Amino acid sequence: MQPIPSHFFFAVPKKGDEGLRLLTRFTGFAVFSVCSSARGIMNALVTGGYRFHGHTLPQREVAMKLTLLLFVLAQKLKAAAKKNTAYRKHLGIMQLKVLIKTADGKRGRLFIFDKGAFSSLSGAHHPSDVALVWADAGTAFRVMTSKTGDADTFKAAADGKVRVEGMPPYLQWFTDGVKLVMG
Repeated sequence: MQPIPSHFFFAVPKKGDEGLRLLTRFTGFAVFSVCSSARGIMNALVTGGYRFHGHTLPQREVAMKLTLLLFVLAQKLKAAAKKNTAYRKHLGIMQLKVLIKTADGKRGRLFIFDKGAFSSLSGAHHPSDVALVWADAGTAFRVMTSKTGDADTFKAAADGKVRVEGMPPYLQWFTDGVKLVMG
C-alpha cells in the first residue's frame, strides 16, 4: 500500500456530506468522507480521529489540524451570531478584530466583530486589535482543545509558548464569547 500524501485530509466517516462541501470549499484540500456537523469535525480533531485503511496521518499534520480547528470555531461563532440570543447580546456594539496565529506566521485566522455582525478571514497577516500568538501549531492545538480549562493556557504563557499582542481586555471579551458558544 502506498503512503498517504501529506496534502490530503481524511476524517472519521459519518452520514451526510454537508461537512464535505464546507471543508472542500474553504480549505482547498481534498476531503473524503467527513463528519456532517461542526461538532463532529471538532470531535474528530480532538480525538485524533484521522484514519484511512488503518494508517494514522503523520504528526506534521498538526498544523492542518490547527487551521481546521480555527475554521470550525469561526463557523460555530458565525452560526451563534445568527441564532444564539445570549451570544448576540454579548456581541452588542463591539467593533473588534481578533487574530489567532502561530509565531512563524504560517497559520492563523482573523475573527471580525462589527456591531453584532461576525465574519472571519484565513491567514496570519491581517491587522488586528489583539492577537493571540502561539509558538507553534502543536502547542496551539493542544491547549485550545484541552479539557482542563484555562490551566493549560496559563502554563503555556508561563513557558513562553503563547503571548498577547494588543489589548488583553479584548482577548478576554473574545474568550468569554467563545465559552458562551461552546458551553
